[in-house]
Amino acid sequence: AHEQGIRFLSLLNLMTLAREHLQNAYICEADLLLYNEDLIQKYQYSSNYLGVPVKETDDWCLYTKNGVITKVSIGGTNCNHMYGISYWDEKDGARLKEDVVSVFHMPGGRERYWDQVPLQDCLKHYSIRVRPCTFDDITEIDTLQDLMKIDPAYKIEN
Repeated sequence: AHEQGIRFLSLLNLMTLAREHLQNAYICEADLLLYNEDLIQKYQYSSNYLGVPVKETDDWCLYTKNGVITKVSIGGTNCNHMYGISYWDEKDGARLKEDVVSVFHMPGGRERYWDQVPLQDCLKHYSIRVRPCTFDDITEIDTLQDLMKIDPAYKIEN
């Protein structure tokens, strides 16, 4: 039961706990190392996700029409590789506050990733843009090997 509780906290439940702080706010995944400090700006004027335009990816990706996100997918072509850094303006942050609670209480909602709420379950409530970046701007640290490439102090001596 404890492990199951941790799993739920790592998904949508955590966002329901933070829902009072989503307006005019960035939401950032903890496993990202930013090399470009301009990705986090004092002023943003619309809700957005960072994305790298790609021909093909097997990772989370965003499809757009006129710069506005129309679909999220795992794997795709002619899309934007999705990075877990988003900004929520006042209006969308207030809407997200309501939507995360609503989806959380739906059947299967507890197993959802929070991103699926605005990008899939309630997409029609939002007009979220992709803010372009490059693969040189961010590194995702998913494994110990990824961490060792960035910081040799984590290398294990044999």
